[in-house]
Amino acid sequence: MKTNFLFLLLIGILLSVQVWAESQSMRKRIILKTATNTSQGTPRSVDPASWIIACYDVEDSKLFIDIPVPCGTLTVSVSDSLTGEMAYYQSYFDESCIVVDMSGTKVGDYVLEISIGETLLLGGFSIE
Repeated sequence: MKTNFLFLLLIGILLSVQVWAESQSMRKRIILKTATNTSQGTPRSVDPASWIIACYDVEDSKLFIDIPVPCGTLTVSVSDSLTGEMAYYQSYFDESCIVVDMSGTKVGDYVLEISIGETLLLGGFSIE
């Protein structure tokens, strides 16, 4: 009886891990790079940003931005990487999680820009 219970428990755990992994695979991580303005006004690439996490959910066509540390006012913009056409632009104040609905956006490659004071975070993603 005890071995049957342990066997069923193990099967349940393995199935739940598999379902969780499949749900996570629908989100594609957007790698953000930090750019700071130099005195000439042109951005200069530095190390990847590690404290803000951005990902695009392919299934729901939503862009998720997690901000674990309060950072005051920030601006989020999404633009087409080929044409430069702005698909989304919004300012936020002390948000911890931002969800952007991208369902009406056409197929293509996009650039995500997150501006916090003088710091600019850049990342690219595709809508298929």
